[in-house]
Amino acid sequence: MHHPRLVRFASIAAVLGLIGFAAPAKAFSFGNEGIKFDQNTTATFTFAGSQGRFLSSLKVVEILADGAYSPSASVTLLQEVKQADNGNVNDWSGSCGVGKAVETCTASFTFQKGVNYAFMLESITNPVRRSTETANYIRVFSTDSLNNPAIMRAKFFDDAGQVSVQLASNKNYLKTASGATNTDPFNKIDYVSFEDRLINSDEDFNDFRFTVSAVKAVPEPATLAGLGAVVGAVAVSRRRRAANQAN
Repeated sequence: MHHPRLVRFASIAAVLGLIGFAAPAKAFSFGNEGIKFDQNTTATFTFAGSQGRFLSSLKVVEILADGAYSPSASVTLLQEVKQADNGNVNDWSGSCGVGKAVETCTASFTFQKGVNYAFMLESITNPVRRSTETANYIRVFSTDSLNNPAIMRAKFFDDAGQVSVQLASNKNYLKTASGATNTDPFNKIDYVSFEDRLINSDEDFNDFRFTVSAVKAVPEPATLAGLGAVVGAVAVSRRRRAANQAN
């Protein structure tokens, strides 16, 4: 014979287990070692600012099994339509809006479950060029191992709000702050800042900046149905226990 308290405890444990199973997806990796999620995850990106005379585009790229990135599997998230808001004022400062360096301020992208990704900053070093010249590109990646040499070109921060506070009092904060190897865009809005050169770099890490927030996964219908069944079982157990006590 099962003791009523044991039955109720087991049922509650099962409910808690299902709730844990149905919890929002957490980033398996979101930082300098790569980007990979354990469930399909949609993230929203918002442009935060840029410096420098390059014309840059932020892209998300898929990483192949051999560790290289796939140029054909890249998606542009945010891009500059001109070098800066007002020429070389304030170190070619760029913001977002009509007539600004970046006109489309936000973008979204759905990362597929189990696929390795990285952010790529692709910059044209000679955006103003003669008709006989071809565009010169520099490409740097948020995943250190994709850069040649394999050095950090993007800094990840857990709290975009805190970064904004620090920048208000110290414009060199991104240059001196260490950032985090791995962050959680589900918990708070993350902040990512790029350095756009591999060599001859000033290491200020303010050349292209954006924030990231991830949408929490919605439990699948089968999981919700299972959760409802267990909750129902708990209710039935309680009614039976009440009936037995009444008798």
